[in-house]
Amino acid sequence: LFTITYIMTLFGFITFNGLALTNHLMNNTIHQFMEPFVHLDFVIAIVYLGLLSSLVTSYLSNYALSKIEASKMSVFSNFATLITILAGVFFLKEQFHLYHLVGAIIIITGVIGTNYFGTKGKHSEKA
Repeated sequence: LFTITYIMTLFGFITFNGLALTNHLMNNTIHQFMEPFVHLDFVIAIVYLGLLSSLVTSYLSNYALSKIEASKMSVFSNFATLITILAGVFFLKEQFHLYHLVGAIIIITGVIGTNYFGTKGKHSEKA
């Protein structure tokens, strides 16, 4: 699992830094490539995005794929929308409207329904 996560992260690092370096070379601004790292806000954002949002989530996704089928695991990605709504309400103090509740119920019903009835349907087909 760690090897797959490492390779995924390495390819992302090479790709996006390669694109950034190419862009700086084409615009003759290569001296600005490392400039953002002197700002603490940028470094904190990069650490958060790099470690938590990329490395940890990639590892957890790969772990989940080692335990359950890809089709089941992909359904759980729909929870990202629900988590985003809740984060907006709790951290950004955004309004929670009726359509958020309806959407959340649809997402939860879809995840439960897909996993429960999808498994049930496969067992009955084999029998």
